[in-house]
Amino acid sequence: MTGAAHSRIALAKYLAAMGESRSGSRSGDALRDRLYPSAGACPAVLRSDSMGGWRRRLHRLTVVCLVAVAAGGSISSGAAQAGPCEATGTKPAGNRPQGEGGAPVWEEAAFRVSEVLADGTLELAGGRKVTLAGVYLDAAARQILIGLELRLLVLDAPDRWGKVPVLAAAGHLLQVHLLAEGLAAIWPAYQPAGCAEAYARAEALARQAKKGLWGRSNLLPGLRLDARDPQAVLARNGRFAIVEGRVESLGKARDTRYLNFGGRWATDFTVTFSSSIEGQLAAKGMDPMRMEGSRVRVRGVVLEKDGPHIEVTDPAQIEWAN
Repeated sequence: MTGAAHSRIALAKYLAAMGESRSGSRSGDALRDRLYPSAGACPAVLRSDSMGGWRRRLHRLTVVCLVAVAAGGSISSGAAQAGPCEATGTKPAGNRPQGEGGAPVWEEAAFRVSEVLADGTLELAGGRKVTLAGVYLDAAARQILIGLELRLLVLDAPDRWGKVPVLAAAGHLLQVHLLAEGLAAIWPAYQPAGCAEAYARAEALARQAKKGLWGRSNLLPGLRLDARDPQAVLARNGRFAIVEGRVESLGKARDTRYLNFGGRWATDFTVTFSSSIEGQLAAKGMDPMRMEGSRVRVRGVVLEKDGPHIEVTDPAQIEWAN
């Protein structure tokens, strides 16, 4: 059987597991094309030439993910591979399994999730700690992750806290599954660029279906917050959040641009970004001059700076919320 055929079978099983291909709903082929419209014969191939916003902490990384899961929820050498994964810079690659040409490969052993820490780190049986690259977990994800057996594709060496960034599989690409169920949100700063399209489509499906975190009122505690409640936003100081609201006014100061979500600049929620990314925002249809009076969705780490504040360094952090 060809790799493309394996990929089609694996994706069909993944969709069936999610309940997306049950009788009377959209067909498996249609759902596949909706999730991966440009991937051709192998719908789960994701390619990248750079790490985008991840370059600050993991340097430049090239990732090719081919997720094709065999029956029984495991990955075999014939059903799943990872293509070239090249890390540059001075950071060592670590002890990750490597295939031909130094490319990382899926680890043979499966690891059971024993705990999900408050920051979304997965603690595996034996004490190993990994982070799911490119997503931030909703609290509700914990109940389905505990006890799960995972196969791992290590993307880089451990960080200063010993946490290893990975792609994970449990019968499907775990990050995509969690996003599609509304159990995680995209974290652009740590997203493998080769997975950007699949991540975005999975999250969009959850948002449209109002699943998980997208089905709850953003007035309730959680990842999604209302910009009109700056105290609730500030309560996530130092942590990731998604904040939605109406931009009341725009501001400029040298090379910094401001999106003000209230009239009290010293206490209300504010978003800042460098003038150097204005062109990138306009290119993706987010012209800052059109934001005043519009609802936007911003994601990132909340900081306290004259009230709650998120700094946008990657255009992927901000989008229309209409």
